Amino acid sequence: MNNQVQINAEIEYHAVSIAQNEIDQIKWIKSESALNDHLNKFPQKVPLTVGNDTLFYNVNIDIADITIPNSNIKNKKVSVRVSNKFLKNNSNNNKGNRNIELGFIKSFN
Repeated sequence: MNNQVQINAEIEYHAVSIAQNEIDQIKWIKSESALNDHLNKFPQKVPLTVGNDTLFYNVNIDIADITIPNSNIKNKKVSVRVSNKFLKNNSNNNKGNRNIELGFIKSFN
């Protein structure tokens, strides 16, 4: 049981790391057109080698417009969702029924 908990924690850690890496990349994007170009790459599979195996994480990004009254700043809600066939809520769940989702607000002038 301890090994299973450790493995689940490592898979979740890597999923969070992959999601945070995408957020960090998007934070540096300067224009809406560059953001749209970046989004055209998704969904994608990200390989991660662990020991002698390669795990594939599914990464998808969703963008939604957020309007602020009387503002000329364009805001976008960015949601990065990462899944893996081994991510699960607890040791009794079937494989692959959980996502890691991180989000932030991206603004353009």
